[in-house]
Amino acid sequence: MKKILLSSAIAFSLLQGVSSAETFAKVNGDEITEKDIAALMRAMPGVSFAQLPQEAKDQVVNQAIERKLLIAQAKKEGIEKSKEFKNALESVKEDLALEVWMRQEMEKVKVSSSEI
Repeated sequence: MKKILLSSAIAFSLLQGVSSAETFAKVNGDEITEKDIAALMRAMPGVSFAQLPQEAKDQVVNQAIERKLLIAQAKKEGIEKSKEFKNALESVKEDLALEVWMRQEMEKVKVSSSEI
């Protein structure tokens, strides 16, 4: 369960940079955007939201709405103040720092045509 939560948090953090041009729904004043949909679609590798039939798209949007509501409830109940949350957040920060650093290092690598 902790690995799923950590993976979700990492994925969410990485998706912060994704453009959120389209709004699919609103929940308590919060918009359900492409970023929210992308977070759920990561569980279905190789499947594009645009390729889904309308019924499946509606289900994904409903899942995003449920997710927003659950997040709001967790925050309302003070999850962010719990020791377990703080420990998980620190772990995610470390994993994210490593991933961002590795991506930056990989971008520095230049391969010439002759080396290929």
